[in-house]
Amino acid sequence: MTLKKCIVVDLDNTLWGGTERLRKEFEKHFSDRTEFLRSLGIELQIFENDMSSVARLSQLTAKTNQFNIKKQPYTEHQIEAFIRSPGFLVYHAKALDKFGDHGIIAFAIIHRVSTHWQMESLLMSCRVFGLGIEDAFVGTIAMRAAQSGAKTFGVDFELTDKNIPAREFVDRITSNVIRMPDWIACR
Repeated sequence: MTLKKCIVVDLDNTLWGGTERLRKEFEKHFSDRTEFLRSLGIELQIFENDMSSVARLSQLTAKTNQFNIKKQPYTEHQIEAFIRSPGFLVYHAKALDKFGDHGIIAFAIIHRVSTHWQMESLLMSCRVFGLGIEDAFVGTIAMRAAQSGAKTFGVDFELTDKNIPAREFVDRITSNVIRMPDWIACR
């Protein structure tokens, strides 16, 4: 009898390592961080209530610690239920730049109550920290809230020992400062 072993590899992370080395090498040619970010040609594709990536979204909720406003893993079935519920919106984003595809890197659950939108979950992969994607993602959701008639936009946050980057971001945006980076094209 032959014993077979099956290994599952997250290809997004495996492939990302090579392109990240190229980005770091390219960044050395710039003295200004903003000019470097502009040169990347970052595109953020934002999806609303899209079922096509539920498995990856569930994986993100289980794995993401640092940029996560509420460490709450969700199963695929739970995410699908939020998508089908009229009181909720589920957003996710995929990022690309001149070096390649970062993959699906952001996730948010919004609870809509009358003219109030409450962000109950927000998380982002560490692979895109510092690129302005967090501002572009949340800023786009906030603009959609305003366009739909929302008067207020809140964020649920629960501190853990690992989510300091998320806390710093929430502190900044709850002070009414969401910067929409001009170097990111949101679609």
